[in-house]
Amino acid sequence: MATSTVRYTAGQQKDQQQGEFANVELRLTEEQQEYLEKQFQKTKNPHPSELMLTAAETGLLEEEVQAWFKHRMALWRRDQGLNPVGSRIC
Repeated sequence: MATSTVRYTAGQQKDQQQGEFANVELRLTEEQQEYLEKQFQKTKNPHPSELMLTAAETGLLEEEVQAWFKHRMALWRRDQGLNPVGSRIC
C-alpha cells in the first residue's frame, strides 16, 4: 500500500515536552486519496455527518478529513479564479 505525504496542515499535535502545538503533515494512502477525491467531486462542502462517515470509511480522524476538504476547496477555488479562502467548510 503506497502512501503519499500531503503538504498541508492536517491539524495540530501538542508537543509534550514544550507544551506547544506543531503542524502535522497528513500521510494518505492512494486509496484514501482516491476516496477523498471522489467525495469532493460529489460535494465540495460536506455536512459534518458526511465528514464523520468519510473519516470512518478512510480510517482518518474527522479533523484530518475536514482539513483535507478545506485545503482541496482552496485549490479548487484557486483553479476557478476565485479567492482561495473565500468559503468556509462546516
